[in-house]
Amino acid sequence: MVSLYKKIWKFKNKFLFLFVTIFIFSTIKLNNINVFFESERIIEELANSDFLETNSINKINDQNILLLGVALKEKVKLEEARKFKTIQTSLRESKNINRVFSFVNEKKVYETGLIPLVKTKLDLSSEARYQQTLDRESIFVGDSLKNILFLIETVDLDKTATKNLITHITSLFEAENHDIYLAGRSASEAYFQKHVLLEFVVLSLISCIICLLTLYLFTKNYKIVLACFFIVIASIVISLGLSQVLFGGIELFMIISPAIIFIVAVSDIMHLINNQDLNFQTGEEVFVSQMRKIGVPIAITSVTTMISFFTFILVDMVPLARFGLITGLGVIITLCISVIAYAIAVEYQFNVTNNNTFSQKIIDNIIFYLHPKFKIYLYSMTFLTLLGLYAVNNIKIDNYLTDELNPKSEFYQQTKFFDEEFGGIKPLTIFIDSKDKDEIDYDKFIKSIQQKGISIDFSNESKTKSLIYNYIFKDTSNDVVFSCRMQDIGSEKTGFLLDELQDEFKPVNMKYGGIGYLFDSVSNQLTRNLIYGLLFAALAVGMIIFTIHGFKLKYLMAGIVPNILPIVITVGILYIFDFYISLSNAFIFTIAFGLIIDDSIHIVSSFIHHKKSNLNNEEVLQYVRYTTGQAVIKTTIVVILCLLPLLFSQFKSVSQLSIITSITAVFAIVFDLVYLPVILNKFK
Repeated sequence: MVSLYKKIWKFKNKFLFLFVTIFIFSTIKLNNINVFFESERIIEELANSDFLETNSINKINDQNILLLGVALKEKVKLEEARKFKTIQTSLRESKNINRVFSFVNEKKVYETGLIPLVKTKLDLSSEARYQQTLDRESIFVGDSLKNILFLIETVDLDKTATKNLITHITSLFEAENHDIYLAGRSASEAYFQKHVLLEFVVLSLISCIICLLTLYLFTKNYKIVLACFFIVIASIVISLGLSQVLFGGIELFMIISPAIIFIVAVSDIMHLINNQDLNFQTGEEVFVSQMRKIGVPIAITSVTTMISFFTFILVDMVPLARFGLITGLGVIITLCISVIAYAIAVEYQFNVTNNNTFSQKIIDNIIFYLHPKFKIYLYSMTFLTLLGLYAVNNIKIDNYLTDELNPKSEFYQQTKFFDEEFGGIKPLTIFIDSKDKDEIDYDKFIKSIQQKGISIDFSNESKTKSLIYNYIFKDTSNDVVFSCRMQDIGSEKTGFLLDELQDEFKPVNMKYGGIGYLFDSVSNQLTRNLIYGLLFAALAVGMIIFTIHGFKLKYLMAGIVPNILPIVITVGILYIFDFYISLSNAFIFTIAFGLIIDDSIHIVSSFIHHKKSNLNNEEVLQYVRYTTGQAVIKTTIVVILCLLPLLFSQFKSVSQLSIITSITAVFAIVFDLVYLPVILNKFK
């Protein structure tokens, strides 16, 4: 290993030039970056799979349905209805729009003999005829007659065309006497494309400033702070540039990658500059000495963190796999750049830190009170662990289409309007097999659907006279089809509801489709796969530490117990606040695990390194707690402060990263400084 460290020192300037070149290339590639929205990417992947063929959802293109709501201040008047008809005519002339449906062109089927007659319900010829024909039970008109719904089916568009179309549509409906609401896949794509990059830059910048100030407080060396800043920027740009080169863009998940890379970089630097032996004549000797002490531990922590992210590759879904691959590689890239930066710092002699007396006193007090002699930790951690185990056994797995949105975000409020006024935003298609279509009471069936909160938009069943007839369908079979929408009540409740519907109308064979059903059908299984990936990562890390340190049981326990129990306790605490496991947060626990394992590995490695001295176990552990323990606590403080700005994100997975990782990191410190020394000291 010493020869490797000497080669790194010898070629450090060439390595630096290589990284600068890659950084410049990555910066150029990121000029035209694409961002893929999580659930949209999942749906897109599924749309290209065999799932669509087996579930027959190609009849209604609900992937391209745009919901537009107009909230009037007063009941809709004749003049406004005529304006809406003019606007609708204008929309239908657009080459990017296939069809538009609203109360002004809603149809009714009249049985007139062999051939049913289809006629527009609303008559705008006079006030009297308007009031007489205005259907107050229409799916396109709210109960108060103040809210109007337009269903717009667009053609397949790229992101730029989608953005321009939405701008065009909203400009047609803009007026002083009403508000406009948008939902649907195209609307969500436009929204996320607009806000993700802005939030990506703003939150990353705020986190960066806070962390650099904290790092300066600990080191009192602005050169180290600047070096850490450039390490982070270079690692982020190179990682995202790699994603752009390999995949043509970044996933929404990767909005949290800068925070992760910042944490990894600060952790590497903090341990590299911690407890340096400066009693050497040359910089090379200082560098080699420190790398002999800390080189293997930071390499192990980087590999184990990378493994935790690589477990996402096991999930059979491209967006998650890409996030895991890029972030895992980003961790290794950060390690390489950090080591080169430290070598440069040693050569130019700005690697020396000056401890802040006030902060040092606080950290010393934390280390003093985090000691096994205080029995309160035994009782409190036992109680919290039992609570966590109970929560793990009882917590539900559920998924919502709007899981990625925080309730306070603008787009969530937009979707809430459709949930409250027009039956919801989640598309659902119900198919009744052609063999059974004459064996069902459709009036009873429709009533049952509506009682369950499902709103029917279209049907090809002529007996349902109040619904739009089959000429709107791209129907190539004899199945009876109901194109519906429902509230985003979660995959669990939706499953129960559809099972009840099937049980009620046995033995009629019903099938389900639509983007909402599609997402529900696979999201829970994907969530479980992520949980299995976390367990695999925990076992893999434990086995790595177990193998490296001579196949001793205590090192297996040291690799698993202090890292898994903090996650269990975090689940228990969140369970009190009606928390559930979803696709948008399941992967966060794996991220949290990947970040907290660093500290326990550093303590174990430091313990083994210092056992070579003549001190007994108790003396070694005490020394490790007050040396490596300092770096661990400083890193944890930086982690929490780095994640603090993410609490204000519009995206739930980003804000939950802050909450979950911060809670886990706090309890990880307790286990690393209270229980890990007991494991290392007591178990033979």
